[in-house]
Amino acid sequence: METKNKSAFVDKIRCNTNLLHSFYVDPVGFSGGLALWWDDSISVSIIHSSSFHIFAEVSSPQGGNKWFLSCVYIHPDAGTRAQAWSQLRSCSRTISSPWLCIGDFNEVSSSKEKFGGLPVSSSRLEAFNGLISDCSLLDLEFKGLNYTWSNNREGSANIRERIDRALANADWRVMFPFAQVFQDAIIGSDHSPLLLDFCVSPTPVPKSFKFESMWITSPNCLPTIRDNWSTQVQGSAMFRWNFRLKALKKVLKKWSRTEFGNNKTRLAELKDQLAYVQNLAPTAENLTVQQAIHKSMEIIMAREEMYLHQRSRVRLNYGDRNSKFFYTTLIQRRQRNQILRQKALGNIYDKFFSDGVYNCAGSGMPLYKSTTKFNSGCG
Repeated sequence: METKNKSAFVDKIRCNTNLLHSFYVDPVGFSGGLALWWDDSISVSIIHSSSFHIFAEVSSPQGGNKWFLSCVYIHPDAGTRAQAWSQLRSCSRTISSPWLCIGDFNEVSSSKEKFGGLPVSSSRLEAFNGLISDCSLLDLEFKGLNYTWSNNREGSANIRERIDRALANADWRVMFPFAQVFQDAIIGSDHSPLLLDFCVSPTPVPKSFKFESMWITSPNCLPTIRDNWSTQVQGSAMFRWNFRLKALKKVLKKWSRTEFGNNKTRLAELKDQLAYVQNLAPTAENLTVQQAIHKSMEIIMAREEMYLHQRSRVRLNYGDRNSKFFYTTLIQRRQRNQILRQKALGNIYDKFFSDGVYNCAGSGMPLYKSTTKFNSGCG
């Protein structure tokens, strides 16, 4: 979190929580200042820090998978921002593991993320989006307010921006496929707090039938369709069409389970077979078997890529081994489509201003300018 306060002052607040461990970067003047708190459920090792950045390695106390965390506060000054961009790029070149970068970037990635005030210059947009691209990061998106910062002024003087965000590389997204970012109401500050929940249980939805693009890789696909489409049935043309479609759906689902099975399970089996054959003497027969296994693995990997590509809805050609990209995009799309909250906006103003009286909660001097919270679920 960005604190704007000295570490000694902030640590007194931490003592009233269940968070036993902390690390601080003191503010410079009246801006900046970073505080990182955590409990015994995770192990955090600080690698380095600066006036705008805390870089740490995170893992469970029992070991397990490790990932990197960057907590940032980017000063709006152009020179300081350039220095921060350079440091983040340097971090990305040394990281080959899951990486989460979260905090106040003091920058928007598109003109839609700013309301009011002067338009955002194209050079600033290109610089920030260039940073995200160079670091191979993706926006985890969010649910909640459209903007995370407001100058809290009235009318045409009001300016709102989305300058706080969570970015992660594909490895982190795959490690935490159910992570969601929430942006709550702005109370007692000019920033909205970010809540990153590592495990939001997905809403179960019935699977709809889809014609799988990978089915056409099988020479049995067209004969299966042709043989089962010729079913004779009485009725109107529309009734016959609908009946045949439903019947064919059942046949294709059963045929797919028999013909393809589970791509990942089948691939694992082939890898075991390949390892076994490679331990044998390099005879001509064994080399032929290896080539056959390699060919089967190539076909299954291509089918898995087609399966993920179809669900990611990304317009990108096959053949470049983009499975991780497709899978990451699929995770993003599924999380984006999750309905986790409902808004009842009907008579909100009538309720709030009933009888001409309303209460104002959270008044007083803001203690935090921006807060970043982590809620570790099943990660």
